[in-house]
Amino acid sequence: SQKHLYGLDKINTKDIRNSLIYLLGIFVLVMLTGMLSYFVTSLISGSMHSISDKLPLWKFDNRILTPLIFLTCIATGYSEELFFRSYLLTEFNVPGKEKYIITGISLIFGLGHIYQGLGGFLGTFAIGIFLSVIFVKNRRLHSIAIAHGLYNFTVLMISGTIG
Repeated sequence: SQKHLYGLDKINTKDIRNSLIYLLGIFVLVMLTGMLSYFVTSLISGSMHSISDKLPLWKFDNRILTPLIFLTCIATGYSEELFFRSYLLTEFNVPGKEKYIITGISLIFGLGHIYQGLGGFLGTFAIGIFLSVIFVKNRRLHSIAIAHGLYNFTVLMISGTIG
């Protein structure tokens, strides 16, 4: 069916469990690409900087907004995954060319985060490949969209306590 083709089958408990597993995978990728970006940037600039120098400094002090921020992060995860994984990977599917399509779509996804610097680009490019491979294999949108939203929420909550 069309719903299955785009990964829009009914959500189930397995999607929730898998989203938590994928969330851990996302964090591992972000840590690895962050370290790579840090060392490449340090080599180019010729000096080692504190990683904390690169973190955003903002204060999150209105906890009553936490549910709204959570829902916004989940909605953002769903909208990006619906477009980049569900729609683009399905519409541009060419048998035997999946690796190139996944790489191209992940490159576009990464370039959409280039404002975050080299680390932001590398991290989102790696996340794009990771989530694309999962989507192509499983055709389940919910698990990757929830993982994406939970990642966004976690990063906002962590970075919002700095400063």
